Amino acid sequence: MGIDKVCDEKTNISKDKYEKLKKNQRMESYCLIVESIIIFSFFLVIVLILIIQKIKSVYNRNKEEIIIAFLLLSFILFFICIICHSVFLGRIIYNDLSYNCSDDLTNEVSKKENENTKKSILYTSINLALDIFLF
Repeated sequence: MGIDKVCDEKTNISKDKYEKLKKNQRMESYCLIVESIIIFSFFLVIVLILIIQKIKSVYNRNKEEIIIAFLLLSFILFFICIICHSVFLGRIIYNDLSYNCSDDLTNEVSKKENENTKKSILYTSINLALDIFLF
């Protein structure tokens, strides 16, 4: 069991970096929850509006203004979620704790954490790409 000293000196693994990584992963999960609520409420309001229009065929100008304001607010919140996703993704990538400076047995401990971080980066990237495409 050995550690490559040259490789080990080039890595910057610290408790602070680990805490930042975990904090940004947690914030990303909160952002996903908020985004899901925004999308769900957007579709719920659209369905409710369609149901109300079927029941009442009376034209109401205030209703259209409320719909436009709600759609505008939803798009603004969705855009803010896109910005948050990109910030959190950048921070997760920056604080990634990849460590491959020793043999396979020694790296096994850090390998599990690295797999979780890589999955987090992949899922966040896919979500961000889909958000940008939908926006």
